[in-house]
Amino acid sequence: KLFLVEGAPDCMKMQSLGIMNTLAPLGTAWSEEHFAMMKRMADKLCFIPDADPPKEDEEYGPGIKAVMKSGEMAVKAGFMVSVKQIPVGSQKQDPDSYFKKKQDFMALEEQDYILWLAGLLFYDNMTSAQQGEVINRLATLMTYISDEATISIYIAQLAKKVGKVSLWR
Repeated sequence: KLFLVEGAPDCMKMQSLGIMNTLAPLGTAWSEEHFAMMKRMADKLCFIPDADPPKEDEEYGPGIKAVMKSGEMAVKAGFMVSVKQIPVGSQKQDPDSYFKKKQDFMALEEQDYILWLAGLLFYDNMTSAQQGEVINRLATLMTYISDEATISIYIAQLAKKVGKVSLWR
């Protein structure tokens, strides 16, 4: 498993805590070429986005938006993807400033990317059309997963949020 962070200071901090399998693209722009290279080293990726407060007119901060996009690319590249999300507050937090010791890293919950994304995309009072768009987006991502047991677990969890198992199948 590789842990993916945004910048060099984040990567250096993680490695100073003993988490040596950490990489950074030196910005938020992970590319398909990056994922192709990483595929030679690992089959699991865990994103640790910066916890940037969103701008007034936006729902998510840049770090979260970047992982929403990059996570989809990673799933499509064949990785099992997860996220360790630093709590978003009024001040920017990133791995460099948030993790003081390895126990801080270990204590941060790790979520499967698809379930994490569903938690962001589904919200109260969605229209049926909006729910349909999110369901189609997530179901499309699951087509890139070859393990039937994992897909079944995702479907069971997603059906708790919206719809029935048959809808997700």
